[in-house]
Amino acid sequence: MHNSPDTPGWQYLRRKVYVLNDSYLEMYIKESTAHDLEKWINWVNQNCFVGWNNPLSDKVELAINFELVKRGWQSPELYESYATIHLDEVEVHVGFYSESEFIHEINPGTICSIEDHHRLMNYCKTISLLLGKEVVITPESLEKDVLIRVSGESIEIK
Repeated sequence: MHNSPDTPGWQYLRRKVYVLNDSYLEMYIKESTAHDLEKWINWVNQNCFVGWNNPLSDKVELAINFELVKRGWQSPELYESYATIHLDEVEVHVGFYSESEFIHEINPGTICSIEDHHRLMNYCKTISLLLGKEVVITPESLEKDVLIRVSGESIEIK
């Protein structure tokens, strides 16, 4: 794995991490809790451009409502909830599946430059520091095949 500040070049990242193959990358926050999710929601609502699907009104809102997200855990068929976080051109889609699982899906096609990569890494570092948890990025549905591991300020790239 590569450790920052020895970030690999853009061509390497495009070939090995942000592969354009019609699948998403998934970002996991290891061992997350409802309290972690609430902290993350508060931070995201204050610091990012958010589009949140309100399951009651079926409208997109500019902030995530934690209480409605929690309701969805008891009645997922009624309260399916998801959000899109915009890091400039980079879009991160978040599904709130349970109190211990909120998965970020990243379309590698929205990561078009080393600057986009750095935006995503800054987001991952911030989340890791905020929650005191490790953040990993994997290919879609391959949770054990870690491409990027972020722990606080440390970034490892496969």
